Amino acid sequence: MWRIIDNKGTLYSGSEEDIKIIYDQIKSGQIQEKWYGDLLLVQVHDIYK
Repeated sequence: MWRIIDNKGTLYSGSEEDIKIIYDQIKSGQIQEKWYGDLLLVQVHDIYK
């Protein structure tokens, strides 16, 4: 699972291919959503609650 996150949490979550496409669209200006702080593209290996 891959995610794009900002300081407030997850903006997008999905497969590596889908998230990298969305991330490229954000960087190119095709998606102009407001985010808070830095954007991070992360790969999630495990979630523990």
